[in-house]
Amino acid sequence: MRAAGDVILFGEEGGLRPWGFDYGNSPAEAATLDLEGREAILMTSNGTKALCAVANLGLTAAGALVNLTAIAAFAETHRRVVVVCSGNAGARTFSLEDFAAGACIVQLLHQRHPAARLGDAALLAIEMKDPARLITRSEHADVMRRLQFDRDLAFVMSVDRAPCVPLIVEHGEGWAVLEAPGS
Repeated sequence: MRAAGDVILFGEEGGLRPWGFDYGNSPAEAATLDLEGREAILMTSNGTKALCAVANLGLTAAGALVNLTAIAAFAETHRRVVVVCSGNAGARTFSLEDFAAGACIVQLLHQRHPAARLGDAALLAIEMKDPARLITRSEHADVMRRLQFDRDLAFVMSVDRAPCVPLIVEHGEGWAVLEAPGS
């Protein structure tokens, strides 16, 4: 990946930065970097696998609370939208924080388009009261606290901090290149 040019490698394995990578996947740290005009490659133990698993099925964007309004606006430009939660254990098991963030996206879309047809998971999502609060109560939040990533936990809880929607423009086994439209 590094041979591809002037790229920045972000990633994590078990929550920690892999050997040879420039940075882990700390959003709080990434927010302090000057990335203007730079290409970044992200590898994670769960999120990247989920993104890569669906990237061949159509346009794939990364969404979270930090880009909630932007991801909802982006989703509204498409006829059919599927919100995929990455999960844990290599994207094989349920993750409360991912479902809660996905529920926030679904709830905002449902508020804007109440007549849209919903699948069962989306129906469950719209019935949840304040799903975002579950993120800090999740098993993954406990792991982040143990690893002393409290800043990152606070960062991911901040709604609409990022106005962009990263799109998967290239991917392979275990890696994805994200690009903001217009960059």
